[in-house]
Amino acid sequence: MVFLAAVAILYNYSGCCIAIRLPIRSDGYGYYAYLTSVFIDGNLNMKTAMADRWAVGGVPAVERAWNGIALYAPTGRLLDKYTMGTAVLQVPFFLVCSAVARAMGDPPYSFPYQIGSVVSALFFLGTGTYLLLQTLLARFSARTSILTAASLIFGTSLFNNATFICSFSHVYSFFLLSLLVYMTQTYVGEGQANESSFIPMSTLLGTVVGLIALTRIPNVVAALIPVAATFERFRRARQVQMLVIEILCSVLGFVFVFSLQMTYWWMVTGHLLLNSYQEEQFDWLHPHLVEFLFGARRGMFFWSPLLLIAVVGIPRSIRLHRAIGLAIIVVLTLEIYLCASWWSWWFGMSFESRPVSDMAPLLAFPLASGLEILSEKLGRWVVAATVSVLLAVNCFLMLSYWNGYFPRDNPSITDLVRLPRVWVFRLTR
Repeated sequence: MVFLAAVAILYNYSGCCIAIRLPIRSDGYGYYAYLTSVFIDGNLNMKTAMADRWAVGGVPAVERAWNGIALYAPTGRLLDKYTMGTAVLQVPFFLVCSAVARAMGDPPYSFPYQIGSVVSALFFLGTGTYLLLQTLLARFSARTSILTAASLIFGTSLFNNATFICSFSHVYSFFLLSLLVYMTQTYVGEGQANESSFIPMSTLLGTVVGLIALTRIPNVVAALIPVAATFERFRRARQVQMLVIEILCSVLGFVFVFSLQMTYWWMVTGHLLLNSYQEEQFDWLHPHLVEFLFGARRGMFFWSPLLLIAVVGIPRSIRLHRAIGLAIIVVLTLEIYLCASWWSWWFGMSFESRPVSDMAPLLAFPLASGLEILSEKLGRWVVAATVSVLLAVNCFLMLSYWNGYFPRDNPSITDLVRLPRVWVFRLTR
């Protein structure tokens, strides 16, 4: 899978597809800006990031740089609207590539930095997939686990987000949520050595939730999963003192990590908490639920129909996984509501719905349960063949998107239906 992702990245950035042929671009530029600001400028003024915002690595200036860095009027300082979690996870890769670039005399955002960003995305895609498979294998057969993982990677926006827009936050959110579900399952699993082992695990869970919020704040609702697991354990053990200690450790782990973002906000704006997106808002009373789920413009089920199998598996998933299963469904419901309430519920010119790749680890249990149900009723070969066809269609659409064969912002059903003709025309002209 990582090999396929590497091939896809080579394909995209070898000059055959996109207009701006650099991995660090658009939203990814804003996420990356923390690294150049801290390790090159030695402060958080975004000097280097702003100096290179129009022509990164020799790419000609574009009409508007979607880098997320804008003036915060009350203080007159530059504010990066993106949070720093993606940059924090990229630090080891940045430091290695920065050392190589300095030795070669290359400037910021040059080739070594671009390679570092790509390698970082591949690492977290691979690690997140490994954790996802380990989580599934603890509950399902190898066949169901592999089919579920393949469906989530190649049947949603995840593979695209880890390759075509590898500098964005989504592959990092996928890794962190995979880690959270894996650790939560370990936390509630049988065979723990002793009660004291739960304290460091609680602290680590809080730290992971902090990183999740630091990477994409709305995903903090995933904290409900370890919370549900904690209370499920308390229901069995009935140890109030241990429950209080574990909760306190989790909160301390979360605050320790998220205080990094709060410190940055305070330095720039004078506020510990704020909406760094400034003019961009949620419309809580008028969510675009139908469009977000079923619309041709990035609709979750329209573009990823495989996920309808997860809906089939919800009841069994809750029954088998009890508190964790129920918490996952609640978190998925909240995630959908949050995304549908965002002013840009379609999330820009992206392939399919970008936030769905963040949710992929949460969809794993209900999707695997749904695949088992359908295999029991229809036969495993029928299900495997159907899933294979849907994955092939999704990959075909993704390749068409990379090549610009249908509108990237608001494609119609007609645009999608005529794609085979477009390919024939392109290949034969």
